[in-house]
Amino acid sequence: MREQKVWLENQRWLKEGIHKIMNGKNRIIFLVNSGDYSGAEKVNLEIIAGLQKRYEFCYASEKGIIDEYLSDMQIEHIIVSKMNRKEILRIEREYHPALFHATDYHVSVVCALAGIKTPFLSHLHNNCPWLNKLHPYTLAYLYAGYRAAKILTVSESIEEEYLFSKCIRKKIICLSNPVGVKNLKKYQQETQKKRYDICFTGRLTEQKNPRLLLEIIEDLKKRKKDLSAVIVGDGELREEIEQTIKEKGLMNHVELVGFQKDPYRYMQQSKVFCLPSKWEGYGLAAFEALAVGLPCYVSPVGGLVNVVTEECGAFCRTKKEFCEEIGKILKEPEEYEEKSRKAEERAERLDNMEEYMEKVADIYETII
Repeated sequence: MREQKVWLENQRWLKEGIHKIMNGKNRIIFLVNSGDYSGAEKVNLEIIAGLQKRYEFCYASEKGIIDEYLSDMQIEHIIVSKMNRKEILRIEREYHPALFHATDYHVSVVCALAGIKTPFLSHLHNNCPWLNKLHPYTLAYLYAGYRAAKILTVSESIEEEYLFSKCIRKKIICLSNPVGVKNLKKYQQETQKKRYDICFTGRLTEQKNPRLLLEIIEDLKKRKKDLSAVIVGDGELREEIEQTIKEKGLMNHVELVGFQKDPYRYMQQSKVFCLPSKWEGYGLAAFEALAVGLPCYVSPVGGLVNVVTEECGAFCRTKKEFCEEIGKILKEPEEYEEKSRKAEERAERLDNMEEYMEKVADIYETII
């Protein structure tokens, strides 16, 4: 039995050696907990696009919206029924990766518990509300942190808020998110009519706080009778949000367009961006809004405090503050134009695409 096990292990490494000789690239597999497409998944695909000349990438997740994006990029999609120990061990056995890129807390913990021999990078995109509490999740992630080769966070707030960060601090690297202005510039059309006063893009989840968004719109409607808003995104709260729009009589003021592969055209047709999140990782949607000239009115949480400034928007903690700031900017054309200009300038300063890819490649090489 032992001899058979040794033989199988030797066969595995022989196959991997042949693959590297023939292909010349190390294989990296992204492990993702769902088939959705939002900020974290967008970052995954940016990394793959930026480094696919250096590495061979595969993407493992459930089926979903992500299928279309992976197909467009010609990236192999390893379909899993659920991201669990059994599936990760199967992927390791069949694909022989040099590295697993685990893209959230759950997948990182599963990797640690699975007993895989492949090193894994734990990539954290959110500072979840349980981070600073004594909780089963904080304890489970502590074990994952010990087992991970490196831990990549998108904002310093994740390390600051995690209860046991001191125990794994040597492994933590803070590396915002890859953001680039170039690909968003094509959406800027100066003559395009502004159809919406307010734009929101994001998952309709507790984290993004769409309930508060509707309260803000309801209040602003009293000040501006023709107020219009667009909500771009889908999620578990969609039915509730649709019902609330009807109950509040906002059908003529709010357009709920669902998930859009191209959300930027809605941003470009809007005047301001509003994101009243309860918690955030980096806040990628805010950067995208800045890049197309939208002043941003956001909660001062997570990485948003490093994306938005008072020059190109405002930080708001309550419904009253959101309403006052947005209501004021919509009535001040000159101030609006200034903040819009500052928004584009801020996005230009945040652009880090090339530098980001080099840093991720360095982390990969250190682990591999």
